Amino acid sequence: MLKKLIFASLITALSLPATGAFSMADHTERVKPNVPSIIDSRLTIVPESGSDEVKIMTGTYRVKQGPGANIRATPSRNGKYITSVYYPTELNIGRQSWFVDGEEWVQALGGYVLLSSLEEIG
Repeated sequence: MLKKLIFASLITALSLPATGAFSMADHTERVKPNVPSIIDSRLTIVPESGSDEVKIMTGTYRVKQGPGANIRATPSRNGKYITSVYYPTELNIGRQSWFVDGEEWVQALGGYVLLSSLEEIG
């Protein structure tokens, strides 16, 4: 009975024309910004307090001596564990890094690793 009610409500909602704040009399209407048509090639990104950042980088790194480094599915200590790598494993790091919960993560071996567990060698 509940499925029939949901189905009937969905059909009714889809068959009604859009009215109110979300409708347009002419669907070709577009909002045009009131700005000059000069292209500004400067790009400034200012992250909000507490937000994550993305930094562009590339290089070869080696796992530091010690307990090694965990590769995770997402850039977080809570990310699903994939594998561990140990000294003197060398990794070619991609072009981006992620700041999550105050820690910098980089993409390597199909996952993410803490940059603080690596040392740059080239």
